[in-house]
Formats: sequence, structure tokens, C-alpha cells
Amino acid sequence: MSYRDIQMIIASQIAYIDFDRDAVDSGQYTVRELLDMELEAAEGDRKDTIQKLLDRINENPVSQECGNWKIRDIRDNQSSSGMYACLLDSGDGDALVAFRGSESESWDDIQKDWIQSDIGLANSILTPQQATAQKYMEDIYRKYGGQYDNFGLTGHSLGGNLAEHAAITAPDGMRNKISQCVNLDGPGFSKQYLIAHANDIGKSKGIITHYQWSWCGGLLNRVPGSDFRTLEADTPKGKGLLESMLWRHDTYNVVKFDENGNAVYGKKDWFASLADPLSEALDYSLFLITGGAAAVLFNTIDAIKDGFENLWKQWTDILSSGGRQAQFEVNIYAVDREIEELAEISSGLKEIKEGVEKIQRELAFDSIAAGYVKLKLWGLTNSIEQDARKMDIYCQTGRDCTQCYRSYEVKIVDNYT
Repeated sequence: MSYRDIQMIIASQIAYIDFDRDAVDSGQYTVRELLDMELEAAEGDRKDTIQKLLDRINENPVSQECGNWKIRDIRDNQSSSGMYACLLDSGDGDALVAFRGSESESWDDIQKDWIQSDIGLANSILTPQQATAQKYMEDIYRKYGGQYDNFGLTGHSLGGNLAEHAAITAPDGMRNKISQCVNLDGPGFSKQYLIAHANDIGKSKGIITHYQWSWCGGLLNRVPGSDFRTLEADTPKGKGLLESMLWRHDTYNVVKFDENGNAVYGKKDWFASLADPLSEALDYSLFLITGGAAAVLFNTIDAIKDGFENLWKQWTDILSSGGRQAQFEVNIYAVDREIEELAEISSGLKEIKEGVEKIQRELAFDSIAAGYVKLKLWGLTNSIEQDARKMDIYCQTGRDCTQCYRSYEVKIVDNYT
């Protein structure tokens, strides 16, 4: 069986739900029945999430098939590595393994999903979650391998990366039964990883598809031989410019499918295009830079995170004051803050460039390999410098625009209030 894109997306969304384990283990209930039971007991955001998934399942005949699936097995390793995945029985000897993506509901989630796994991807040949995903595939094959003729793998965000790793490192007998693996807007891999797993990657050629529709799907390096495509997706409205680009990563923003349930291809948004060279710099810098230069990068990430938290707090404070002038201040303040954040990123890039240049100067030119590395570093510094210069131009243009907008808006408010 070949799973459609809408079915792969729904499978990845199922992996985000914590189901009643007794109900799952009984084997009596379909996915739709399990979701209905969860919906009755759910409240707040959890209730909204479950209802949203049920609505997506009920969209069309292709998606409705997902409601008849059964959850055959769950591997919940969140207390240690943070990895979570499930085995979905779709009938007729076919099964789908869905991996959960990054979560940020607690500091423990952030530490395991974002720091150890997401950021860890940049300079690792094997993260703790990848190792757990690999072990899960071995267990599935040992326990269920004889019961299924075909396996599909999928996951969103970090889950997409885990799905690719699981396909690459699956037992040989199981790999022969894997017909497709779909990474849904998840990051790629470091160059060290691709070198270390080159042999297994060669065996996996032709089964991996990597879909990208936001900045996250273009991070790091694609697996050689994979089919990389950009999907058309909506950008959320009603948020700040930068916040909207970040929220574009959600699977529910992919809403256009053909009559067969496959997603419509599109073009990269501007933010994803901007992130590509930064991602390359991230990969090279963590591979080659140690000590102070690497600390600059992580300090920059922390600064951006703190900036978003402060922006949100001040934004809500302004909104609560009410009034037409307050709404104007919200709009202009949001733009100002985003310009400042871009300026901070530009400053961080320049410091990284200086660190790379220092390594380039200190690297001995005593072999062909060393000469090749120096050449690559030279290209990297030029790329970082160009990106930083572009950001500086964007920032100055933005400041000019906000200053002009502020002066005219104040005049209009004064005239009509």
C-alpha cells in the first residue's frame, strides 16, 4: 500500500495524542473511537486539539480511512530519551510507524526535544532519541515483522528526522518491507551523520521523501537520494511577522491536497529561504568551531528566545490597555521588536564569522585536505558576511519605514480624536 500525504500527516498528528493505554492495549477500538473517548474527558486546549484532528480525519474519503486504523503498539520513552512513537495497523497487512515531534510544554520537554535532540542534530552522528527510535524498529520487526508485508514511516518536525533515521537504520529484513518514509517539515542531518551512515543510506535510496513548508524543514542537510519537495502552506494570520513565520511549521497549515489526497507543491517562503544559509553556517560552525565561538552561537539562540518571551509579555500588556492608540502602539512595537531581533541575529552572525576566520588563519596549510577545508571556510565566511549585510539593510529599511509610519499615524490620530 502507498499511503497518501494527508494520511501521513494524520498519522503524525495521532502520534501527538496521549491515549488511554488500557483502551489501546485492549485492541478493541479504532483510532476514531479512541479519539471520541478522549474528547469526552478532555478540556481546554487538549479538547480543541482532539476535535481538530477528528475534523481533519472526517474531511474526505481518503482521510476517513485513517479513522478505521488501530493503534497496535506504543513506545513511550519520554521519561528518559524523550522519544515517543506508535505502530498503526491500517489493514490488509500494512502498518505505519509514526514518530512524535518536538514538544515544549515543560522544561523537561525542551531539554530532551529541543536541546538534546533538535540542537543536538547539528553536531551529532546519533542523538538519544534516534538511538531509541532505532531500537523501537528492531523491536517492531522482532514482534510484528511476520504479520505485515509493508511498513510506512512518518513524523512531523523532530519526528520526521526520527522517521528518516529509523528507515535508514532499520534491520535489513524490515527495510525490504519499507515502501515509503515521509519527513514532514523536519530537519535534516549533520554532515558527520551522513558520513557515518553512508552505507545504510545507500540501502535506503528511493524510499525517503522530505517535505518542507517552513524554516524548520530546510535545516541541516538532506539525505542523499531522498526526494525533497516544498509544499504549499498557509501562513497564520493575526500574529507578528516573525511569529507567523515560526507558526507556519504546524501541520494544520498544509491544507491544499489533490483529489488523491496528496499535497500540492509550492515555493519556499522568504523566511525559510533566509534560514537556509544560516543552517549551513550552523552545521559548519558546530563541526569546526569549539570554545568561545560555539558559545557565541548558543548565546545568540538564548537571546532570541528571551526576546520572544519579553515581546509576548509587553505585547499582552499593551493590548490590555485598550483603545485605538494602544492598537497602533501594538502594531508598531511588534515591528520594532522584530527589527531588533534581526539586528541581534546579524550581530551573532558577525561574531561567528570572526570565529571561523580565526580557525581559517590558524589551520596549517600542509595537505590537500587542509587546503580544501580552508577553501570551504573561506566560502562560509563570505556567505555569513553577505547574510549579515542583507539583515543590516533589512533592519535599516524597517527602521525608516516605522519612523515614517509613526509620524503619519500620530498626525491622523491627533486629527480624528
